[in-house]
Amino acid sequence: MNHLAEHSGLDLWSTTDLGQLDTLLADYGLGGQLAEVGNYGNGTARNALRQWRDYVESKTSTAELKTQPATYLLTWNPEHAQDGGNAGVNVGKSERWPCSSTKPQPGDRVYLIRLGVDPRGMVARGTVTEGSFEDADWREPSKTRHYIRFCAEETRPDCASGLLPIVLLEQISEGSFKWSAQSSGISIPPALAKQLDTVWEEGRELHSLSQCARWFQAQPEWYNDSWKPQYRSRVEAIKAIQSGQKTLDDETLDWLWREGSNGVCTVSPGHLPNAEYEQNIGLLRELATLILQDPGRGTYERIFDRWNAAKEAGLFRQTYTAVIHRVFAAVAPESYSTLVNVQHCRTLLRRFTRDFELQTLDSRDWFQLNNSIKHAMQEAGVPDSQPIDNNILAWIIYEAFSKSSNEIGSGSAQPPLSPQNILEELIVTNKAPLNQILFGPPGTGKTYHTIDKTLAILNPSLLIKPGVTRDELTAAFTRYQEEGQVAFVTFHQSFSYEDFVEGIRAESREDGTLEYKVEPGVFARLCGRAGRGVVVTDDPFEQSLRELTKKAEQSDDDGWLPMQTSRGKGFRTSYSPEKRTFLIVQDDRQGERPPERGNMDNVRTLYETGKGGYSLSYEKGMLNYLKKHCGLPAQYEPPVSVQRKPFVLIIDEINRGNVSRIFGELITLIEPSKRAGACEALTTTLPYSKRPFSVPDNLYLIGTMNTADRSLAGLDIALRRRFEFEEMPPRPDLLEGVVIEEGGHSVNVGELLNVLNQRIEVLLDRDHCLGHAYFMQLNDDPTLERLSKIFQNQVLPLLQEYFFEDWQRIAWVLNDHRKSSPETMFLQAPKLEIKALLGDDVPVGGQRRRWTLSPAAFGNIVAYALTIAGDKGAQ
Repeated sequence: MNHLAEHSGLDLWSTTDLGQLDTLLADYGLGGQLAEVGNYGNGTARNALRQWRDYVESKTSTAELKTQPATYLLTWNPEHAQDGGNAGVNVGKSERWPCSSTKPQPGDRVYLIRLGVDPRGMVARGTVTEGSFEDADWREPSKTRHYIRFCAEETRPDCASGLLPIVLLEQISEGSFKWSAQSSGISIPPALAKQLDTVWEEGRELHSLSQCARWFQAQPEWYNDSWKPQYRSRVEAIKAIQSGQKTLDDETLDWLWREGSNGVCTVSPGHLPNAEYEQNIGLLRELATLILQDPGRGTYERIFDRWNAAKEAGLFRQTYTAVIHRVFAAVAPESYSTLVNVQHCRTLLRRFTRDFELQTLDSRDWFQLNNSIKHAMQEAGVPDSQPIDNNILAWIIYEAFSKSSNEIGSGSAQPPLSPQNILEELIVTNKAPLNQILFGPPGTGKTYHTIDKTLAILNPSLLIKPGVTRDELTAAFTRYQEEGQVAFVTFHQSFSYEDFVEGIRAESREDGTLEYKVEPGVFARLCGRAGRGVVVTDDPFEQSLRELTKKAEQSDDDGWLPMQTSRGKGFRTSYSPEKRTFLIVQDDRQGERPPERGNMDNVRTLYETGKGGYSLSYEKGMLNYLKKHCGLPAQYEPPVSVQRKPFVLIIDEINRGNVSRIFGELITLIEPSKRAGACEALTTTLPYSKRPFSVPDNLYLIGTMNTADRSLAGLDIALRRRFEFEEMPPRPDLLEGVVIEEGGHSVNVGELLNVLNQRIEVLLDRDHCLGHAYFMQLNDDPTLERLSKIFQNQVLPLLQEYFFEDWQRIAWVLNDHRKSSPETMFLQAPKLEIKALLGDDVPVGGQRRRWTLSPAAFGNIVAYALTIAGDKGAQ
């Protein structure tokens, strides 16, 4: 602030005129006349001025708001009450409504939000006509509940009439207010209520999606962000080429195809590597020219035909679908959005249908998906005269949906993609994330699905093969592991950088002394194999080592083989395949000096780079022997990029290790744009071996993360942003056909799991739900005995862990409080006389008393049926 004050000549600390502050913000903002000054400290000065402006506004607003009536949020779930039509109430009619707060007074304002049924959002506004009073509970007349009366002044039952969508409400509150609260009658903070009034007024007669467009375009970030001017500049450059004012030069070709972030959108992972770009410039120029001439459907199909032909000829390693889509998006923004990923388009369109009641198309064709996006926005009244603004809006809304927490309580949430759908998506986009993490509660199949994810990368055709069995998939996965194309590691609290990347290991020599060696970890070894791009069975060097082992076994000298250094000095070696080392004994050795030891990894490095280790003369002798007698080619030929095979590292329980300590400097190197061959490739020097190191772009990382495990802090933010996260929620639908029947009673296991998880979400959170894997064994053995063992040995201990033995809450999860017969209750409350034991002066809460289990209930099928729906009111 002092920096800006010096340049403006104003005492900013005493400037309280909001108009003047807004003018200064525009001047210091990106594109403003004093932008360079405002960017002091990478934008810190500009942000400080914005905070001062907001502070001044809040103080001004607070003084105004003290005289304003209070505002309360009333909730309505149509599944529980249908009166009043789609808006829950009727205009001009006095309504009695449940209200947990006793503070509302006549004249206070209320907003009614619809939850539970889509589209969710604010559907009515009204005024309190009668303050809090008690009356019979509308669910259980034997009890009472607090109510208010209010009169609705305006209703907006659907998106066409101006319903305020919940995604917009969450943007307005910036996460500071929970709109999906279970109770009705929560006070809305005055400043937020004022914003809500403004948005409600401005949204009258506007479709809900148009309201979102208006709100986003009114935010300062919309104008200060650098994306819009860059995007517009790129499109204008393309139009100049199309009109003949400019030619398709190398600079334009470069940002069209190669740059990871080119001003239109960012492609990462899945960008075009530098090497493939350089060797195909002629073809890329030809393809770009075709798109410039006609960015239509026919060209779209021809481009992919030409690219696939080039891939089969070895010119490209894969079809870079997102890159091709981005070129179309740059050439024709009026037809194509910047969502170049098919799944992103599908997600946006699903939410258009669910949250905005728009007619959309569900397809896997990117061309058709973009047509549907454009048509839906037009249907919502978003003008198509500004295609760049609309495309930015589509992306921002997609991001808002991605960050939105409003999945809770929705009956229409999309089910997670099955392995089949995931593979279909990979085939369409021909791209899997380089770094991904599967996260979810325990028992949701995270480790189970790492096999599918791995085969989706290494052998997708097998995964979608009709009739393929799980045994076939597991066998293929095991084969890839044996060939060294897949590695599996589990993080834990003792796992370290030395285990993962490289470290110093101590080994005992034959004479009892210790030898300290630098040993690569699992990640470094796999990076080496991925860099070479060949599996162990096809690796010429590994083949020569297998031949060396055979010769040693056939040796007459107990496994010792004669060799010579490059200077002709004789020595004998004994190779140990397990340790990948070889003992060295000189022919002219004097006395009982212990043998020296050579490292075969150093011999490989010598072969591939010409640089050896600490026993260079003997390493050269070993290398010459491998070339002459073991079939190793005389010259190392590095693999062509397009011929390299993909490799996969699976990291199970990634959040249980100290990830910052384990990854070290590799946090930067695993980023897709920093991989070897990428546009911003980086190399580091490893601390122990002092050798250069980079992460190849054909190495895929798949992690699993248990959201219920709080033994360590969450993932490092720097590491988190380099991974794509895929939620693995419980799948009760996989158990819908599993029914336990006995004694005339039946229990649907899928319904049972769903109800249990809903209660856990309410009482704890969704990170601690029960996974479907615990119950999958019931598919083969749907008996009460098996269900009883699952509950006693797995479900109940897990609930004890989740709730820290708060037995009252565990009983609520099991619905014991709504069962009329003790024989159906899994838990029995303690019947201790605390006063008799400890006296009147010792306060002991009920949750500290240990409840007892009822073994008979676990064998009673009625107990499980009543867990789904009890047979009496809550006690």
